[in-house]
Amino acid sequence: MNRDEAKFILRCHQTNGKAGEDALIAEALDMMKRDPELARWFAEEQAVDSRLARKFGEFPVPPELKAQLLAARKVVAVSFWRRERAWLMAAAAVVILLGIVFLARPRRDGPVVAREQQEEILRLVERRPHIDVKVAGLPEVQTWLRERNWPAELALPDALKQQRYHGCGIVEWRGRRVALICLGVEGKHVDLFVFDQPSSAKTGNQPQFAQVGDTATAAWTRGGQTYLLAGKVDPQILKRSL
Repeated sequence: MNRDEAKFILRCHQTNGKAGEDALIAEALDMMKRDPELARWFAEEQAVDSRLARKFGEFPVPPELKAQLLAARKVVAVSFWRRERAWLMAAAAVVILLGIVFLARPRRDGPVVAREQQEEILRLVERRPHIDVKVAGLPEVQTWLRERNWPAELALPDALKQQRYHGCGIVEWRGRRVALICLGVEGKHVDLFVFDQPSSAKTGNQPQFAQVGDTATAAWTRGGQTYLLAGKVDPQILKRSL
């Protein structure tokens, strides 16, 4: 079972203490104990469901409603037009209710570079020579990439431009070219990966920070390209460089 399958199963789960009755739910809950990201997602889902339940519970129910319904138990023949109209009104009510539920849920954009993808990229670097060429600074990196038909200039934050650059290379990953740039940030070794195609996630320019094993990462999109900064450093070092 992967994380997406576990999310699908957990969406049907109610925290009523009966998880053991379903093997799939039990397996998903067990996976959640080992996966902090899945646990955070499930907590957010439960919080949204609780808020919606409270909102629906706030609709007032007239105390005389039960008596009125019982008194109205009379069989009335309904014409075809009235039945069709009632069906259309019920369908419209369902559409409106679904719209309210959709708007009530907080929008959560996907990650710029998914955790699984980050793990793959970091492993790829460990299996190859670290760089193809040594450089003395960012201008040499730009020139080297341009000579190899890199599609765009690097749109880096100003703080990152000021760091010391040591080397660069290009690796193949999932049929895409990824520029690998080696640099020093506050005296610590980090790697910057640049994808020649933008990420599909609609997240803008704000970096997303994560921890992949003992490696701190930051991912963002800018200038039509996707960037991943990674190093076995204090995450604050990455934040200060961006």
